Amino acid sequence: MNSDTGENGYLAVSAIHADRRGACQGQSLTMTEVQDLLLAKFAEAAGVDPSQVDIHEPTFSYGLGSIQLISLVGELEDWFGLQLPPTLAWDYPTIKGLTEFVWAEIERGSQSGAAIRRS
Repeated sequence: MNSDTGENGYLAVSAIHADRRGACQGQSLTMTEVQDLLLAKFAEAAGVDPSQVDIHEPTFSYGLGSIQLISLVGELEDWFGLQLPPTLAWDYPTIKGLTEFVWAEIERGSQSGAAIRRS
């Protein structure tokens, strides 16, 4: 893990930019909040309530096809300002796994910008 933390245990992250709706811009997010954002985005794409999604269950079990999953990865790239592999949903087939990968990418890209708290 990256140890470049600032005051109050915040991790400076340039990788978090705004999506077109500004969901992440200028916010301090914990890893749990990143997971909640991923869960909400996934549930929206799957057409289910976020409370119905098990973060340990394979995302494929919610009926999303390949095109939808690739599109979701593209939205995550925009949302978090990251460059993600198009196979991400297959490489990390659960919300928990996606969260851990995205969080690691956020930490890796930390230079300056929005603050992310470690949790």
